[in-house]
Amino acid sequence: MRRDGVVAAVLGIVLFAAAGAAFVAVADAGGDPFTGAGSVAVGGRALFGAAGWCWVVAILGLLDRRRRPSHTQAGTAGADPRVPGASRGRRLYAYLGEAVLPLYILHRRTTCWCGARQSPGFSSACGRADPRTGVPPGT
Repeated sequence: MRRDGVVAAVLGIVLFAAAGAAFVAVADAGGDPFTGAGSVAVGGRALFGAAGWCWVVAILGLLDRRRRPSHTQAGTAGADPRVPGASRGRRLYAYLGEAVLPLYILHRRTTCWCGARQSPGFSSACGRADPRTGVPPGT
């Protein structure tokens, strides 16, 4: 992903600018760019979503650390966490680096579920209708 970081950042900027132009065009025509059913409004929202994904790839790609070539670490003990002689800290760090992804993906669902249990109006922020009024969010 590191090699795609710069390309994704540039593409994200271009897509974001195109989405902004589509939103302005729909708003100038008297429509709502975020809820309209016209082709320009839908296309603008699709471009905006694609720009968001490009920014995710760009951020992850540009923040990825460069790895040392394996031939320079061949004689050092504990350099590779998969090697039996690796230190406990390196193995733990490698495990936590991989284990954080499911937590990252699932945290929003858990937050919305817990929030909906505490406050009925909180569920509208998670994309569901408010149970008291039955009104979906954004209306």
